[in-house]
Amino acid sequence: MLGGGFDGTDVRVIPLPYSLDESERIDDPQYAPALDTFYDAIRRGARATTSQARVADCAHVFRTCADLSTPAVYITLSSGLSGTFEAALHARELVLAERPGAEIYVVDSLCVATGQALLVSGAARHLADGCSAQEAASWAEDNKLRVQHLLTVDSLEHLVRGGRIAPAAAVAGSILDVKPIITVSADGKLVPIKKTRGRTRALRTMADLAHDALAGQYKPQAFVGHARCESDASSLQGFLAEVAPECRITPTRIGLVIGAHTGPSAVMAAYWGHHRMN
Repeated sequence: MLGGGFDGTDVRVIPLPYSLDESERIDDPQYAPALDTFYDAIRRGARATTSQARVADCAHVFRTCADLSTPAVYITLSSGLSGTFEAALHARELVLAERPGAEIYVVDSLCVATGQALLVSGAARHLADGCSAQEAASWAEDNKLRVQHLLTVDSLEHLVRGGRIAPAAAVAGSILDVKPIITVSADGKLVPIKKTRGRTRALRTMADLAHDALAGQYKPQAFVGHARCESDASSLQGFLAEVAPECRITPTRIGLVIGAHTGPSAVMAAYWGHHRMN
């Protein structure tokens, strides 16, 4: 969630509901210790489910921006994985009916986690450089498919259980220490693209896959996120630095809502590349 008119660019997260062993909660991205507590619980066998952003929560933030005469740009989680985009559009309609002059822009990122963070940071930079909210939203719309994602997990169990990956795709990962590499398609869905043997090889393969895009850029940039496996994320950062020494790497965390579907072993790299075509 981006706004202008506060002190520079104001970036906020509209929290999404989730449950842990049927206990209903709200994701608080400002409370970092909750991440480790959550992932530790998942490792012990706790079951987590997630829900899309609530219309009322989106509308509350939109009204607050409107009351402050502040334009709002909401860059949502991919519609291929969540109903949050539709909920935000509904909230926008409600607030515009009450406050017809409000400036509210909703962008379906078609990105996830670390990739969504990369897109939001780019839009925020455009606002900080003096672009209008409409221009920043248009930039995000035009560039969202340039965001490339590479994700690996120890097991596809959590993604299959949450309905994010078809069960047939998980079979090979359960034998012979096969680690999948997953990308995000043009319609914002998770798609396995490669299988490797062993965790280290998976991380190195991710860096190799990113090489062409990063090596061809002026001042390349990558975000590297992890759920609860910091050393693996550090290894991936090192491999990326080997294939693209000029790359500026920003470490991030994978939040609860995505982590509920990936499990604690998730490591993701996001970077700019050509438009996704499939």
